[in-house]
Amino acid sequence: MFVPEIGVRLATTLQASDNVVVRPYGKLSYTFQGDIGSSRAFTYAAGGNVFTLKGVDPKGYGSLDGGINAIFNDRIGLFVQGGLNFGGSQKGAEARGGVNVRF
Repeated sequence: MFVPEIGVRLATTLQASDNVVVRPYGKLSYTFQGDIGSSRAFTYAAGGNVFTLKGVDPKGYGSLDGGINAIFNDRIGLFVQGGLNFGGSQKGAEARGGVNVRF
């Protein structure tokens, strides 16, 4: 199955102080989907008429993601990220956050 995606991601690095680096980013993309063409003919094991099950024709959808990472003293990282999917039959949102400690 071929599912192409087109998008753009923008990111930068900001030196907030000698010990703090901040990295914000954003991403916008669109995923194209089409008919997967999976129609199949079936019959019941006990007999009966032939019937056809048709494949799905999912719609395309877009995604918007963004977040920010902060790194302190090259050892401790804090991050907050989120995303939104929209269009077609795909709808949803998510948020994440956490701490990374480097040894």
